[in-house]
Amino acid sequence: MGLRHELARYRHHFDEVVAVAACRDSLWFCDLCWPPFDFEAEQRRLIEQRDPGVIFETARRVVVIEEHNEELRYYAGGWCPDQDRIYLEAARIEAEGYELGVLRTLKGAVLFTKSYLARERPLQEIQVPREVRHREDTRRQEEDGSLIPN
Repeated sequence: MGLRHELARYRHHFDEVVAVAACRDSLWFCDLCWPPFDFEAEQRRLIEQRDPGVIFETARRVVVIEEHNEELRYYAGGWCPDQDRIYLEAARIEAEGYELGVLRTLKGAVLFTKSYLARERPLQEIQVPREVRHREDTRRQEEDGSLIPN
């Protein structure tokens, strides 16, 4: 079945996310492979294509959620789906900030994703309970679009 179907149980919130973001399966997002990490078990899961996580992506931001070591691990940050444009958008991607951590519940995962992608909230202002391993704050923008330094 996969994580996407579990998150979709929170229909109202999930629908807000998929209204603005593409959604696809994710099996091994390397940024989420921190210790403890059972490489052999995860490799078998990858080969068997079972228990996928999910990637939600907009033109500007991404949230990846996968279960590893019985934790709901996530990455959120700036994004550019067009690999040919990454170098052109590097400053904007960096300004979005990024966060790695563990979400405590499935509902929290959907609410976090909704806040970051659908509501475009800065990472540091999202109130969903989670364990943050590392974060670079989302930079604020002036009305003219210029970035305010952190």
